[in-house]
Amino acid sequence: MGSISTGCGKSPPGCIIEGSSMARSKLPKVRGIHAHRYSENPEELRFAKAWDEADLLKYLLGDGVERVEVSERDETVAATVIQWLGSSVGESFLEKLGYKRTNDDDE
Repeated sequence: MGSISTGCGKSPPGCIIEGSSMARSKLPKVRGIHAHRYSENPEELRFAKAWDEADLLKYLLGDGVERVEVSERDETVAATVIQWLGSSVGESFLEKLGYKRTNDDDE
């Protein structure tokens, strides 16, 4: 069985394998350098998917109104930081700033 492209090479531990529930879910098209962690931490995947769907980087790097060209490196760095916010360390960082995660089923 081959692996699905997650940017993590030839199926090291944590890669998403075809046929798994993670493989059946939609993966973000732009992924950070630690995409192999999606299967270990679904919250990182949730953050990554939300960032990917929002498609904001072209506005953030511009003036907020006009879209600008972004490099693959820009996309990777931004996706990595956003994914990190979904990690336990990223969550701790957000909590120090006063943010607290809630388990709201009404999302």
